[in-house]
Amino acid sequence: VPGLLTSDSGPVPAFKDYRTPPLERLKRERAPQVLQDVDGPPQSWNGTFEMESFIGGPLFSEIVFLHKKSGTLIASDLLLQVDEVYARSRFAQTLAEKNDIYKNLGAPVIKNLFKAKKFKEEALNFVEKLCRWNVRCIVPTHGAIVQGKGTKDALFGAFEFIAKDK
Repeated sequence: VPGLLTSDSGPVPAFKDYRTPPLERLKRERAPQVLQDVDGPPQSWNGTFEMESFIGGPLFSEIVFLHKKSGTLIASDLLLQVDEVYARSRFAQTLAEKNDIYKNLGAPVIKNLFKAKKFKEEALNFVEKLCRWNVRCIVPTHGAIVQGKGTKDALFGAFEFIAKDK
């Protein structure tokens, strides 16, 4: 995606590190304080990207991006989908099946936080915002890209546990 890592004049100047902070930094600063400083993408991205963050306690925080023109959701560790290409052992496949992410888009970390009633309100608000986006392609960090006719349904399906809980 042009402009994501570089600009016309080289690397994007002085923008915040949008990756999930390392564990040591989280223990020191705690995720809520780290993500409160993230007030959005650099101004040069205005009109190009949407950004949303989720704070799930000191050990899980997530920032996702939507490239508006292409409808591409860059999801990092929020959404996972494992198939035979990614599950290279029977153990990996079994683990993926147990977490309902084998050949199926899922959100196991946020699902477990939601089930445990931790950060439930925050998770609900975050998911509702994502589901309002015009998503036509999903790029998870782990797993196959989801695109085409059923993309929005796959996104809703990844969060169906929320509807079942209401």
